[in-house]
Amino acid sequence: MGLFFNKKENSDYEKIIAEVRANLTDDKEKNIKYIKEMCEKYKNHEMANEIIKELGRMIFENTSEEKQAELNEMIAKDIISHFEKGEEYMRKGNFKNAKKELEQFVKTSEIFKEDRINIPYSPRNPIEFFLCSNLNKDKKVRDMVMDYSTGYLRLGSIAIEENNIEKAIEYLNNSIKLNPYNGTARFELIDALKRKGNLKLIKEEIDKSYKFVYMPNDLGRFYRDLGYYYIEKGDFRLAKYLYVYSIQFDNTKKDFVINELQYIFQRTGDDKVPSVEEAYKYIENENIPVFFDKDNVGIVLSLQRKVKEDKQENSPVGQLICSIADFYLKFIS
Repeated sequence: MGLFFNKKENSDYEKIIAEVRANLTDDKEKNIKYIKEMCEKYKNHEMANEIIKELGRMIFENTSEEKQAELNEMIAKDIISHFEKGEEYMRKGNFKNAKKELEQFVKTSEIFKEDRINIPYSPRNPIEFFLCSNLNKDKKVRDMVMDYSTGYLRLGSIAIEENNIEKAIEYLNNSIKLNPYNGTARFELIDALKRKGNLKLIKEEIDKSYKFVYMPNDLGRFYRDLGYYYIEKGDFRLAKYLYVYSIQFDNTKKDFVINELQYIFQRTGDDKVPSVEEAYKYIENENIPVFFDKDNVGIVLSLQRKVKEDKQENSPVGQLICSIADFYLKFIS
């Protein structure tokens, strides 16, 4: 389908939706009846899928607030219960029942389908929503409300435990598709690929992950996984610098890094630990990114400015945004 044809279709869609909205009144019951008539009218249109979806949203908008709240609560309660039960079974090590509940949970994500107008994502927080919105300017980003990405992530973790690596990769790719910024899913996928031992695929996935890293601990993981790759390739010096550099982004993994450095020392006989500054210069000379993707930094810093303008720094979301932005600014300044 050519670009010009897409533009024409989109123009038809926008014209139809604008016309329907223009004919709505303050009488919600009449609106619902009219919108249903429009659903029937456009059911065979070439963009019927997109049109019917938007008309369905209009019907919901014209339902009483009380009924909306009742429907939302009923649907959310039923869907979330599967996720919560799945998590509880996982904590108890009952993977069979956990998988059953989580499969029921992610199944409901199937009602959200990407089309020519909309693209659905399941961000874990508002930062990820704005980051996802920056990925595709040609489509309208829809928040799936439920964290389906984490549901698929849990299924991927179970599949890894069961040593079903191919299934794990399938689940984790589904998780990443629904939230490209779910760093946990991306690095779990890399762990699954490590089980397969295909270094080319591992390196490709590590490189791909960089653009979607915005959390400090995830950038630390990025460098540690690169360190793993270069150890496997026999480039122990670069691996050593990567492990040292990773600590400033995730100090909680310091013991793990020390163990990896000891392994490198045993293999090379070189027990000199470089400084962070030395690691920075060496990595930069190897054309490896030494900080977060600039687009992600720009979005987070703009969110921080907005949070401060609205005096929302102490809200849970505000605290998250400001903590990440402050981490960025510490390195930028």
